[in-house]
Amino acid sequence: LRFTVLHGPIFQQFMGRFLRSDRPVLRLGHVVFLIKQILATPEGSPWAGYATFDELTEKAETTGPLISLVFSSPTAFSFGQRAWGKQFHVLPDPRLVFGSLARTWRAFAPPELIFDPRVVEQYAEEAVAIQRLEGLETRMLHFGRHPQVGFVGRVTYRVMDKDEQAPVWWRTLNALAEFSFYSGVGYKTTMGMGQCRK
Repeated sequence: LRFTVLHGPIFQQFMGRFLRSDRPVLRLGHVVFLIKQILATPEGSPWAGYATFDELTEKAETTGPLISLVFSSPTAFSFGQRAWGKQFHVLPDPRLVFGSLARTWRAFAPPELIFDPRVVEQYAEEAVAIQRLEGLETRMLHFGRHPQVGFVGRVTYRVMDKDEQAPVWWRTLNALAEFSFYSGVGYKTTMGMGQCRK
């Protein structure tokens, strides 16, 4: 079971709760689980880690126009309710991927590191292209009686822009790509969809 926490005080409470107990338990619905092991560092699991927004920004690459993301659980984007039902998009469109990441970043990042998700979306639509798709396919998740389709696979994006602002955008998009490890991408990330990593 993987948990990601984007707010520092909640992370401290969450970890403190389990570290203070000799026999930590987790209740999901009517089922109580005894926790045998908690992995919180990359040495323990490739899906564990921690970083501040400052660290994500500082280590973001400014060289090279390529960004690869691996979508490990079904990923989809919701376009809301229509007369015939909910409309979903299940392709790794750069505008949708980086726009989703930018909106979540804005919701949790400190004010001095916030940028406008609409500007990111527009830039991604105009200047970012898909260069390569590897193992891209659709998968279905079942949430009770409500199946949800999404895509999985590796996608390599290329920033096509070559002007003097390109390195600034490489850094922004790479910071968002690193952030995907913690935030997920798209629809129902709080339920396990859109698990992603650079």
